[in-house]
Amino acid sequence: MRLRIIVASISTLVLTACLDMGNRSQEPITSKFVETTYSGFTVEKLKFVKYRIIYQLHKEIGPSSSYVVEFENPQNNGASFVVKAPIKSGENSLKIESPELPGISLKKSYNVTLHLLSEGKTVAIHKDQVRFDMPEPMLKRLKINFY
Repeated sequence: MRLRIIVASISTLVLTACLDMGNRSQEPITSKFVETTYSGFTVEKLKFVKYRIIYQLHKEIGPSSSYVVEFENPQNNGASFVVKAPIKSGENSLKIESPELPGISLKKSYNVTLHLLSEGKTVAIHKDQVRFDMPEPMLKRLKINFY
């Protein structure tokens, strides 16, 4: 009995910190400029879900380069979540998180679109799908809105 309480306490602490539900596919999605090396979701403090995606850049985008990432909104007909930032010279990895999501649906794939820009003009578009899924026992502890 005491062992169960200890194990339950440890697993709650792990979930409370941050739970990473990611896809590390054996065949990453690759395009001319970029490769997706990680895509998934993080659950923070048992009540917030965020997209997390990591791209590896294969070559320089061009002068004054930046990116725009559109994350599909899990709410039906909701506007996409957009993250924009410049790409620093020599930067070869982009680690991007979305804002907190209002909720999410289980066993559903969501679209993520990366736009690479040089001097404000689109140079490349890179598309991914990120799936959210989680084992039933973990779901019961979360305070996330499920659609």
